[in-house]
Amino acid sequence: MFACEHEDVIGKIQPKIKEVADKLEEFGALDHVGDLRQRGLMIGIELVKDKVTKEPYDWQKKIGAKVCMKAREKRMIIRTLGSVVVFMPSLCSTKKELQDMLDIIYECIEEVTE
Repeated sequence: MFACEHEDVIGKIQPKIKEVADKLEEFGALDHVGDLRQRGLMIGIELVKDKVTKEPYDWQKKIGAKVCMKAREKRMIIRTLGSVVVFMPSLCSTKKELQDMLDIIYECIEEVTE
C-alpha cells in the first residue's frame, strides 16, 4: 500500500500546481534560465548561455547533465533533455517537499551556470 493511496491526490493537486508556479517565478532571476514551461506538476527549465539572445549552450558542454549530477550530490534525482532540466515530482508530494525540491534545483542551476 502506498502512502498516498487513501488521499484525495487529484483533489489536492491544484493548490500545489499554483505554489509551484509561484516558486518558478524566482527562477526567472537566474542569468541562464531562458524559458520555464509548466503543465501541472511537470516542469521544464531551459538553460541558455545568454538569457537576452536565448543563445543555447553548446551541446558538448552537457550543461543540463551537470545540473542533474549536482542535484544527485544533494540527494535528488532529476533528468535532462539536452539543456532542459526536467522536474516531474510525485503527485502526492507535499507543498513543503515541492518547495524543498525546487530550492535544490535552483541552487544547482546557480552553482553550475554562475
